[in-house]
Amino acid sequence: MSTMTRIPSARWKISSISGLRLPREFIKSQGKIKAAAAQANRAVGALPEELGKFIVQAAEEVIDGKRDVQFVVDVFRAGAGTSQNMNANEVIVCRDKRKHDATITAADMDSQQEINVMIPVIAYNLLHSISIIANAIEVFHTRCVDGLIANEDRCRYYVEHSLALAASLNPAIGYERAAAISKTAFALGRKRSRMWPYGTLLPP
Repeated sequence: MSTMTRIPSARWKISSISGLRLPREFIKSQGKIKAAAAQANRAVGALPEELGKFIVQAAEEVIDGKRDVQFVVDVFRAGAGTSQNMNANEVIVCRDKRKHDATITAADMDSQQEINVMIPVIAYNLLHSISIIANAIEVFHTRCVDGLIANEDRCRYYVEHSLALAASLNPAIGYERAAAISKTAFALGRKRSRMWPYGTLLPP
């Protein structure tokens, strides 16, 4: 018989009763079942091609033992296999997409908001995304925005000399005439804010 593997990390203590996990051969078999199911559903059109490809890729990582540390369900909690199967689904769902939004979409596909697997996956990825955005905003504020002082003269210069100002003339005189005025102003070094809308320029 296969030997059981003792859970090595203290961070899995909440999942541990005996400190033992199901053997490598069992986890490998789960990966094979998930890969075969994804391939079959993809073949009959029940699973989108790209999503099926990612699921198979994630399942192959399980087969190869690359995700063993993420299978944390204690052997005495596995019961009839529900908890262990949920563990496998969570590992694969969290691996088959590279972005949080795609993971949430996959977890919510066909309204399968299954309470033990998909809802935790959705909640985790949503909260993680919110945390990343919040941290990025805070860093941007403290490391960049806070303390910045606008150079009003320079800002005014760029606005007044912007070629984009010609767009405001389009409804009145048309694109071609507006573009011609803008080109003339640029060649003469005049401010576009002082362009006369009939093809001439006001004095500088």
